[in-house]
Amino acid sequence: MCANIRKNRGFTMIEAIAVLLLLGILSTVIISSYGATETNKLVAEEATLKGHLRFVQLRAMNDQVPWGIAFVANAYTLLRNGVPAPYDLPGADSVVHNLNFHHPGGRYDRHL
Repeated sequence: MCANIRKNRGFTMIEAIAVLLLLGILSTVIISSYGATETNKLVAEEATLKGHLRFVQLRAMNDQVPWGIAFVANAYTLLRNGVPAPYDLPGADSVVHNLNFHHPGGRYDRHL
């Protein structure tokens, strides 16, 4: 019976190091996946903006009145002849598109 009591004293140093190592690896994976999610949102917004700019360019080339996009804060609006257009942006349900991303640093290194 004395032999069983000695074996149940606690964790060995190797077990404690293994647990800390696993916690470190898991936290690194979780933190890096969060950053990748924010990057993916930014890339998606970039692609949407490029598509909308191409749409406006096509409309402008095939119409007698000017077309454009007006940027205000975190949104932009489709314009036809200086006023909001009577058409929705492609893939949207209005002429206004709100930019849906957040970068905690407030600075983006990727160029549109």
